[in-house]
Amino acid sequence: NPDGTGSKTLHVSIDNASSLVNTEFERVSPAQAPPMIGPAGAEFRVVYATENLGCVVSQDVSLDCEAVKICVTPNDFAIMCNISQSMFDRLRDISSPAEQDSSSEKENHNTSTEKNMRPLSSFVRYKKKGTGIATAIRVEVHAVSFVLLKAYKSYLGSPEFLDFCLSDLKGRFEGCMSALSGETSALLSVNYYNSDASDWEYAMEPVELLVEVDQMPNELVLQLSAKSMIQLNFTGLLLREVADMKFDIKQDRRERDGKVFDDGLGLNPSALSTVGLRRATEARSVKVLNVTGFDVHVVPDSTAFSPESGLISNGETCTVEALPATPLAGADNDLSFSMRLASSAVADIGDREIIYDLIVRPSASQEPRLHLLPPVSPIPHPANGRFSPDTVLTEESNATIEMSLSAEPVVEYCMHNQRISSLVADVYSTPKGCDILSGSVWTPADEDTADLESGPNSIGTQRSPASPRSPSREGSTQKGYWVKPYQNDSPEWTDMTCTLRMALERVMLPDSNWMWANDWTVDLSGRLGESTDADGWEYQTDFESFTRTRRDYQRGDSCRRRRWTRTRMIKPPQLNDPQRLLRFVWDPSTDEHGNVCVVIRSNLRIINRTGGALSFFLFSPSWLHDMAVGNAEPDEKINVPVALANAVYMRIGRASTGDDKTIPEDDHGCSDRLMILPLSPNSSNFLRTSMEMGDVSGTVLHFLVKIISKRGIVDVIVEPVLRIINLLPCQVECQIGEVLDKNDKRSPDIKPAVGKTGRPITMTETLSMGSGEEGKFTAVNPWRKPHVSFRVPGYKWSLWQKIINRRHSTETWRPSETEEEWNFASKSDADFSDE
Repeated sequence: NPDGTGSKTLHVSIDNASSLVNTEFERVSPAQAPPMIGPAGAEFRVVYATENLGCVVSQDVSLDCEAVKICVTPNDFAIMCNISQSMFDRLRDISSPAEQDSSSEKENHNTSTEKNMRPLSSFVRYKKKGTGIATAIRVEVHAVSFVLLKAYKSYLGSPEFLDFCLSDLKGRFEGCMSALSGETSALLSVNYYNSDASDWEYAMEPVELLVEVDQMPNELVLQLSAKSMIQLNFTGLLLREVADMKFDIKQDRRERDGKVFDDGLGLNPSALSTVGLRRATEARSVKVLNVTGFDVHVVPDSTAFSPESGLISNGETCTVEALPATPLAGADNDLSFSMRLASSAVADIGDREIIYDLIVRPSASQEPRLHLLPPVSPIPHPANGRFSPDTVLTEESNATIEMSLSAEPVVEYCMHNQRISSLVADVYSTPKGCDILSGSVWTPADEDTADLESGPNSIGTQRSPASPRSPSREGSTQKGYWVKPYQNDSPEWTDMTCTLRMALERVMLPDSNWMWANDWTVDLSGRLGESTDADGWEYQTDFESFTRTRRDYQRGDSCRRRRWTRTRMIKPPQLNDPQRLLRFVWDPSTDEHGNVCVVIRSNLRIINRTGGALSFFLFSPSWLHDMAVGNAEPDEKINVPVALANAVYMRIGRASTGDDKTIPEDDHGCSDRLMILPLSPNSSNFLRTSMEMGDVSGTVLHFLVKIISKRGIVDVIVEPVLRIINLLPCQVECQIGEVLDKNDKRSPDIKPAVGKTGRPITMTETLSMGSGEEGKFTAVNPWRKPHVSFRVPGYKWSLWQKIINRRHSTETWRPSETEEEWNFASKSDADFSDE
């Protein structure tokens, strides 16, 4: 206001602030030298209330901070203390002008007491003039982390030691600067990094602390209390590492190593050289995890092998000192490692060559590389002992190496062609409730107008369909609206060019060294709804219009085709053959601190994306029986041992308990064998399979098995056939059901389906989902017209609603009359009052 009344505000906002001590005055990226403080952000605000020409009568101070992280070593502490002490020493000479004009006697007295004066004493005396102003202070910090690092004494980087964590720090004080009272509370814990276990553990359990402050002009009363018992965990390892720490913060700066330093120097050379020495000698760590299934030795290429050097047992991690702290510009900073088998592994898989030139780059742009693990060559080694062929498997080198050892599987293709019936022009030429695509999986067709498929016996699974030459091979598809091509069209079964007639039973093996790995199977690769439909068909207006670019059905299309594949392979060697082909993957990755972790694993990995635990078994035609590779919990990965990674088939089973890792004799609780060989080194396809549980309810679990190969590195991903995501702000219960066949003995559900009075529906699975959660369903058969029903708290179950694999559109199908009336006719809320 013009008369000075009102308020004025000082607001400081800090975002992404960080700091570190750099004694070499060079620009260093945070990735190479992590900051001591930050990045952090805070909001500081002071509001002054004024009157009488702007005189402050009250002040309100607030500090809000989201998170603060401080990482220092004892050496860093010493540097900061030396800097602060030097600054205060230089500020001792600052005095008021009146003191500078005093008599010599007073000057002599000041000289004798100069060192006992407080720095900036005149400035502090000036600030005391405002100590009577009414003040309110509010402090709120969400998280404070003070990490004490170990001393830089090795090439292992800067390992953490103690982490002092404060969370939910809240405080409020009222009064004036000379008489404040209030309290502050926070949750305090101290974490200790156990280097033996490579994990954090509590040195002090989390405890809520309360600090009460009562400040008077001549006294200060602090009361500290804890709301629960303070529990300390002091292990022998912790006490030993505390004793090894060098806390030289309070050491004498004037006399060190027999030398005397002048106070005016401020920073002593010993403290300064600590950071420089860290930059020059510190190296980040390289952790190597071995999950190959056997023991190996891994050392830098410059290190000679010894019986004890670099031994990494299966399933264990070893830290190797090799990575430079600061990559040099324009220089090759790649690190090279060597690997050889341990003596225990030689007895299992035979003696193998030493693998050299396993590269690690100190950057985030690293990809896993597939290597060959060849048997020991009969060629004599050079005098220097280093001999290793090019073991990196690329698209160029793979063919040459495979021809010398064993051939890769070969995929035979054929094309199945169909044309739409002349009686059907588009979806409007068919009765309502029918599917013009004559689909079998998640089909929208009404069950009264199409026969139910038997399930996984139809397509996309290792259970082969009937002979493709048989008229009954397509089940309901042959009964639908698609027929054989016309006389002038492409033949029904052709090669990939759709011109040459092909008889599937005439596709022969080259010689007796080859074998078929599977029967003819529909190729289900491609994006559903974009390149193919759910049954693998691609569409065009005419056969001459087909190109290498696949697409789904569009209105007006009259021709379709889909690929069938069959894989042949060289008969594999025995499991104990020391000359058989083995591969492994060198998989490096870099974290945000520049530390590198390398995983040595096989080229086959199994990932469980379902909602329950599963067990997995592998098999090859040369093995005597299926080999168990372990259980996988939801979202867990299994690294298949290198010795078993040449498997051809996989089976899915119930999670085994204890030592029982065998397949039941009646095959209940286990799926059929699925061929998991990829179609090519870079490919993606999926299969459908099922597993009978063998219980009284007759439950059958259905899975999608996706096989992804990238440069020969294969991931087998097992997924549920149905996912439901709850985006409602409440809990939702979900029931999944399927239409009962005429001969099905399961009991039907009493709820009717939406707009229909056809065949009854049986409930197969129930799941409850919280808000934002995802439900994964496997006990539903996609061939048997799946339905879904929902319920929210306080309401009844909704009617059964059919689940289909495409949107409600007029291009491929139209709902039946009763469904249209139920779904699209205008209704009031009273029609759904109990749902």
